[in-house]
Amino acid sequence: MAPTPDELTERDILALDAAKLYYSGKTQADVARDLHISRPTVSKLLAYAQRQGFVRISVIDPRDQSKDVITKLKQRYDLIDIVLVSPPLPTQESLWNSLGSAAAHMISDMVRDGDTIGIHPSRTMCAVAEHLQSSHHRNLHVVQLAGGLLPDQDNQRVVAKIASSLGARCHTLPIPAFVHSVATRNRLAREDHVRPILAMGARARIAIFTVGSFEANLPSLPAATFSLSDISILRKRAVGDICGRFIDSHGRVCIPDINNKTFGISLPDLRRKEQKLLVAGGEDKTQAIFACLENGYANRAVIDYTTANAVLRLR
Repeated sequence: MAPTPDELTERDILALDAAKLYYSGKTQADVARDLHISRPTVSKLLAYAQRQGFVRISVIDPRDQSKDVITKLKQRYDLIDIVLVSPPLPTQESLWNSLGSAAAHMISDMVRDGDTIGIHPSRTMCAVAEHLQSSHHRNLHVVQLAGGLLPDQDNQRVVAKIASSLGARCHTLPIPAFVHSVATRNRLAREDHVRPILAMGARARIAIFTVGSFEANLPSLPAATFSLSDISILRKRAVGDICGRFIDSHGRVCIPDINNKTFGISLPDLRRKEQKLLVAGGEDKTQAIFACLENGYANRAVIDYTTANAVLRLR
């Protein structure tokens, strides 16, 4: 919290004067001359002013503010809100970081007292978790929507971190994303420690998720569930997955038998959510993002600018 005028120290006032002069266009040498102090002192005062919150620096990227892209996506897909990001580096980590930061801000605006928030754990959600600020809402619940493709402990850690940041009770799914048979899936779904979590995910007001790239997720798929024939079909048809449900370019489930051995929220239940936030980007996810938006699985989105343009060109 910024000090009141009466609480300002002599150093505070000198730092404010130095910042005002410097950010009006003067050089550090000019500021030093005007204030009768040394140049190194000016540098220290400017750093102090930033630490004290006297100075806020914003980078305004025209790509992130593109009214043309934002308007087209909103109108085409009936979106409540969309945020574009432009990662500063051409790396996956930079993309995740940019998406996570923007999504964290949007989530803060979406949540209200008493909400149940569904999360599908992923590397993208890891980034969201890192950027979420503490919440002041009451009686929140965070529930895992589906078995994730991260290692089990990592899936639960992502959901738990988001719950902790929001001050919410955490409900994780203690089961894998896929099992080897429909009978096993049905039996586990009836277990007392699983059934309430699945039901909570189905009725959550908010769903926050990404889309997966089939090729990127392929090494994580269990051989006991996915035969070589299944893999071949998915390679030909799947554009990616939504909460573990592998979809084609029309947003339809690719292999019903695999879908019936998948744990988590169904696509119809996802579509019915009041708030459904898609956080995704990257060239390899363009087709999956397109299918997700085309079929109404999201009404809010955080996407990188380049991928957003690629999605618009697909239609």
